[in-house]
Amino acid sequence: MEPTESKRECWAVGFGNSIGQERMVAAGYDNGEIKVWDLRQMKLIWETSVDNGVCWIEWDRQNIKMNKLTAVTLEGWVHVWDCRNQWKESKKKVEGGTSTVWVGKHCPDNRDILLTGSGGGLLSIWREGTDEIELLQTQALAEQPVCALDWCPDKKGLVATASFDQRLRIVIITKLKNV
Repeated sequence: MEPTESKRECWAVGFGNSIGQERMVAAGYDNGEIKVWDLRQMKLIWETSVDNGVCWIEWDRQNIKMNKLTAVTLEGWVHVWDCRNQWKESKKKVEGGTSTVWVGKHCPDNRDILLTGSGGGLLSIWREGTDEIELLQTQALAEQPVCALDWCPDKKGLVATASFDQRLRIVIITKLKNV
C-alpha cells in the first residue's frame, strides 16, 4: 500500500466500513495523498490529493457502512468526503490562518460533531453537514499545539487532550444536545 509516485511517508491511517466481512483502511501521506483500500479484495478503491500533508484521518464511525471520511492537514484545513455520494468533498480552513491541525475526532454520541486540535493550542468544534462544514466554537486551550485528543465513550462531552507543552487536560463540552 504505497503512493503512486515515489515512496512517501504515511502519517495517518484509519479503519472503517467494518460491517460483516467488509473492511476499509484509509491512509494519508506527507505529500497530501489520500488512499482508501478495500482490505477484503486488497485493492485501491479511491484516491485523492489535498494540498498539504495529512496529519489525521478518520471515518465518522468504524463499525457502520462508509459514511463520511475526515482528514486534517498541515496548513490548517479540515476536509470531509461524503463516501455515499461519490466522494463529494467539503472543506474549511481553521480560523487563525495557516496553523497545522494535528488531530480530529468524531463525537461518539453524534457523528456530525468533529473536535479538532491545532497549533496555537486551539480546540475547535465543527458540525459536518452533507454539503458543508460549520465551525461552531474555537477555544484557546494551551500555548502549544493540541496534538492528541479523545472523547470519553461513557460520559457525554468529556474529552482528554494532550499538547506539546506536555500537559494532559480534561475538557468538558456542554450543550452538545443543542447542536
